[in-house]
This record gives sequence, C-alpha cells and structure tokens, in this order.
Amino acid sequence: MQTDHKLALICLKYIPVVMFLLMWMYTIFALLGVNFWIADTIVGCSILPSILIFSLSQVFHFCYLHKLLTGYSLTVDVLINIDKYFGFGSALLSIQIFVGIAGLVLFILLLFKIDKFRNKCIYLDLFVSREGRRKFKI
Repeated sequence: MQTDHKLALICLKYIPVVMFLLMWMYTIFALLGVNFWIADTIVGCSILPSILIFSLSQVFHFCYLHKLLTGYSLTVDVLINIDKYFGFGSALLSIQIFVGIAGLVLFILLLFKIDKFRNKCIYLDLFVSREGRRKFKI
C-alpha cells in the first residue's frame, strides 16, 4: 500500500490495542500495590486523547472489538482521574477488581477474535489513493 497516510492508518489500527493493554496492566499493578509509571508516561491519564480515539472509532467504523478496547481505555482514564482528584475510599479495591476482570474478558476476546477481524477491523473510506480510484482498508 503506497500512501502518505500509512503511519496514520497503522496508528488507528494498533493504538486502541496498545492503550487497552497498558491500561489493563496499570489496573493489575494497582491491585498489587505497584505504581505502573509506564502507563502514565506512554498512555497518560488525560481524558482528551482517549475521547479523540473513541470518536475516531465511531467515525471510521471500527469493529466492535476495537470499540470495546477503546471504551475500556477511556473508562480507566476517567476512573484514574476520579480517584486522583476525589478518591473512591473503601470502594477502590472493588472497582479495581471489576476493571481488572473486565480487562481479562476483553483480553480473552482479543486473543480469540484477532484472526477473525484481522482484515475487517477498520474501514477507512476517507483515505483514498492519489489517483482517487482505490479506497484503503487496513
């Protein structure tokens, strides 16, 4: 595929998966009492990038698995910020366990569905070739 948008296409396909994995690892380490600084550094806890990726998942018609992974990352971002500014008190452990289990379910779905959706995940009808003849699917 020869296109100026190749990096953008690759990012749109893989960033939701990377965000999900890092946020899930963040949750697991939080349950163990370890500060997983890589999640803060790479993915961050800013809600705006997660909202951007989530909106792109709607615009570019991501498959349901990509949408679930993106929604999970956005939810963890929101929960991290709520905990940072307000705290959950005694409910924190319950929330961490629930989020960890939800992440495990999504991870299992990812493992089983990755081959099925390899060629169907993202339809980018807005990206066309220079000649305007061919639309790209990644």
